[in-house]
Amino acid sequence: MLAVMHKLIFVLLVALVSFEAYAENLTLEITEVFPNPKGKDNSNLSSMEFIELYNYGENVIDLKGIRIKNSKNKTLDLNLYFNNIKSKQILVIYPSKYLLLKNNNGEKITLFFNEMIIDEIFYSYSREGISWAEKNKAWVL
Repeated sequence: MLAVMHKLIFVLLVALVSFEAYAENLTLEITEVFPNPKGKDNSNLSSMEFIELYNYGENVIDLKGIRIKNSKNKTLDLNLYFNNIKSKQILVIYPSKYLLLKNNNGEKITLFFNEMIIDEIFYSYSREGISWAEKNKAWVL
């Protein structure tokens, strides 16, 4: 019985280390956020809020288990809409009613795999019709 317990603990430790290594090596980042389109938000395609993701790595990333969360802890599972993101590919997420960027005067957006943070952005304000974008490792309006 003790030998079985040791094997089970070993398997769990290997799985945990593999899980953490996978999360730390996800080459996915938030590159643009459009929280305040002109007019009434999300009334048509040209007025849709969006979050842009970029896979800067060399491998395809399976999106199972990867989610986006806003400052109100509302989440959106990416694999409900997309299976994966290819190397050097940009993926634009149009938040659904479950994850709106309602707070134009400050919002935190977190990209995470299970509970491990991959990337996050915080903006303290927004201007109508202008997005936040990452340029040279800094966020600009």
